[in-house]
Amino acid sequence: MADIRASRSTPRLAPLRYEELDAAQRLLWDSIRNSARGADARVVTQDHLGGPFDPWLRSPEMGLRAAQLGEVLRFGSKLDPLVRETAIMAAGAHFHSEFEFWIHSQIAIAEGMTPVTVEEIAKGQVDPQRSGALVAITNHIAREMLLQGNLTDAIYAEASELLGHDGLMEVVSLVGYYTLVSLTLNVFRVPLPDGVTARWSTESAARSVHGDSR
Repeated sequence: MADIRASRSTPRLAPLRYEELDAAQRLLWDSIRNSARGADARVVTQDHLGGPFDPWLRSPEMGLRAAQLGEVLRFGSKLDPLVRETAIMAAGAHFHSEFEFWIHSQIAIAEGMTPVTVEEIAKGQVDPQRSGALVAITNHIAREMLLQGNLTDAIYAEASELLGHDGLMEVVSLVGYYTLVSLTLNVFRVPLPDGVTARWSTESAARSVHGDSR
């Protein structure tokens, strides 16, 4: 536990530069730069890749396929954008993944989510009267899947009615994919940008890793 609590702000990897990469790594780099993410300076800079993508360069074939899946889920989703971002943020909140929650909270607010709802998702409980039934059920099922690895029959029925089976499948996929992203960011200690304050303390992050989501 001492290691988990220790300086989560200190990156464990030095960012790779393009000239350092082999052919497979350059294929991943180029695919990200040429994708819908490529215009986002929070993720793609002149010198290196942000988010999970720099760590993924260490396993470029996996990283390429993971990035392609993420592009489908993010930019090809049929879900309401607020539902999509709720599922993503719920995964980030569960794992106390600072970078993931920070960037997707910005995206959610740009899509019309209120800061109050963002804070509710960070804490794990969303008021359906304030945030809407779709956002509330998405947060609920995401947290239940992350905590229990499944859904009860009652919650499955409610989620299927509100989201449809296709929508529920997308939410399941988003939670699974952004679990991979969250673990990548946490394990390799991908830092927040300069000037951005961490949301969770190192002590609460340790509790999250050990299964306490309070």
